[in-house]
Amino acid sequence: MTSNMKVLSAVLGCISLLALQACSSTGEELSAEGTLRVLPIEVKTEADVEPLSTRAVDEALQVDIMQGSTVIRTFDAGSSELNGLISLPVGNYTLYAHSPQMQEAANDEQGSPTYTVSRDFKIVADMTTTLGNLEATQSNVGVLLQYQEQFMDLFTSLSCTLSSPSTGRSVTISGTENRDLTYFHVPANGTLQYTFEATNQDGESFRSPVKTISVTEAKNVYVLVNWD
Repeated sequence: MTSNMKVLSAVLGCISLLALQACSSTGEELSAEGTLRVLPIEVKTEADVEPLSTRAVDEALQVDIMQGSTVIRTFDAGSSELNGLISLPVGNYTLYAHSPQMQEAANDEQGSPTYTVSRDFKIVADMTTTLGNLEATQSNVGVLLQYQEQFMDLFTSLSCTLSSPSTGRSVTISGTENRDLTYFHVPANGTLQYTFEATNQDGESFRSPVKTISVTEAKNVYVLVNWD
């Protein structure tokens, strides 16, 4: 073998070795993983009023693991997988936990409270990232109606219609004994509306003008329905 051929052979050998090392390094980088531990998520209600009675609320939250706007893993509410370690490729992520049904209820359905929380985190190779102190807060508006005492004496029947100009949804609630909150998305224009209809003991019917409820954030509000 000539000296030139020896040099060429050596160069090719080095190139092959470097290429092999590069492929090996890339493969290790692509396959590098870490783990995520999610501690229990607390649920907190932002309340201006304590409901007179409470309905059963499923506080289990769906958990989505996201990169940017892409959901790469989803864990159903109550999934046992959330009790263990979750393997993920190295990278930056966002955990988004939320009520399974985030859509606003249909017309004449009172709906349910919804909750959300999100947290950014990073997965490092062969390390466990722990997410704790997660508190999901209410993300919609609950409205509780109450009537002035005089209504009970003046009218034999009452109904109140709550509505959201932002979405066009409306809910009509009959009688004065309703003890449940009615839930709406936080309105884009910052207002909900209500009107009521009443019939007195002489059979005469009355309808109130449209009244406004100011709500610019997720919380529960108390509305005293009055004639004024």
